[in-house]
Amino acid sequence: MEKNNPASPRVARRRERLRHHILESSSALICRIGLDRLSFDQLAQVSDVARGTLYSFFKNKEALLEELYKDVSQQFRQGLENLRKLDDTGRLEGLLNLYCDLFDSQPDMLIAWHQIGQNRSARMARYWQQFTDGLSELFQSLEGHLRSNNPGLSRELFERTSIPSLQAFAAVNNYRSLYVEHFTGLLLKPQSA
Repeated sequence: MEKNNPASPRVARRRERLRHHILESSSALICRIGLDRLSFDQLAQVSDVARGTLYSFFKNKEALLEELYKDVSQQFRQGLENLRKLDDTGRLEGLLNLYCDLFDSQPDMLIAWHQIGQNRSARMARYWQQFTDGLSELFQSLEGHLRSNNPGLSRELFERTSIPSLQAFAAVNNYRSLYVEHFTGLLLKPQSA
């Protein structure tokens, strides 16, 4: 009779590092070639692992994308939760800085997350919904401060343009302050002097 021994902590840590490496490699590949052209063969090559190893972590491409999307979405949900402590307009600046923080730490994952979200499948819909629910709540709290007076429209505009704008601003030295200034000017009513 075969025993079902859990993996040693060292083996578990090694597997988690490899899983993270595969997700980072897939993000970089998505950024380079796009979602539609991503294949396990290419991913195995850029990750420097066998296809069988990929399949030991992810049963197919959709499962890999779901895992990547879930990881970044969870970071966003945690960040959005922390923003509840801020005042109304501070929440928007906090959101923008959250995007910049994620971009600074893992730009490819953030860009891939955005691409997956824009082309979301039914499997990813619940993660996207959890994320947009958090954004909706944030934009609803800003209703009286929004240029459009329409939280849904402002959220939609932000969802669609936040990452592409971040990519454009990233080429500039002080990109963070320009990014924050751009979106606060775009979304919020001017403050009276």
